[in-house]
Amino acid sequence: MPEPVGSGATTSPRRRRLVVAGIVVAVGVVLAVVLATRNPGSSNEGGSPARGATSAAGGRLETATRRLRSVPAAIAAGGVAVVDSTGTVVMYLRRATAPRGAITRVAAEHDALEIDLAPGLSVTNVVFASVTLPDEVPAAGAEPSRGAVIGTAAWVVTVTSPQPVSAPGACSDTTGTACRTPRVTNNYLILDATTGRLLGSAYS
Repeated sequence: MPEPVGSGATTSPRRRRLVVAGIVVAVGVVLAVVLATRNPGSSNEGGSPARGATSAAGGRLETATRRLRSVPAAIAAGGVAVVDSTGTVVMYLRRATAPRGAITRVAAEHDALEIDLAPGLSVTNVVFASVTLPDEVPAAGAEPSRGAVIGTAAWVVTVTSPQPVSAPGACSDTTGTACRTPRVTNNYLILDATTGRLLGSAYS
């Protein structure tokens, strides 16, 4: 004999399932609203990288996050632009790790002093970095010359003079017949990571 329907009647399994499903959906909607309110920008996670990264693509070199008058002992995460006394960028540096088989820091210092033999000079800094020389970045659509220092992993050895001198062969600003030559105290020798061969140089 079927049970009477009333206040004391047992709810059917079908009705219980519908009620539970309704509660689950309602809770899910509330959670979604709360999360969206607390994290409005979370949907953009993993999207395009921020603008302003250093790049040598297309013959254009963008500004690094820091501009310094000399090569630092450690390269900042966003890269470093080394400038001379006139504010001209002479070299871009980014963090890099020396490959297996690379010469040691001491060997790089020794090789640099054999290359730069002027009396009174001393090594004041040695750092491994990815190096780009702006003058060697080709125009848009052109191929870089063989051996161009563009994103090259190398030792950068700072050889310092006790007194400022005129940069060799440099003329950073020409107005009519006048030429303002930067005075420099640091010569940066860029050495091949594994052979110690001179790849290029810059001054500041």
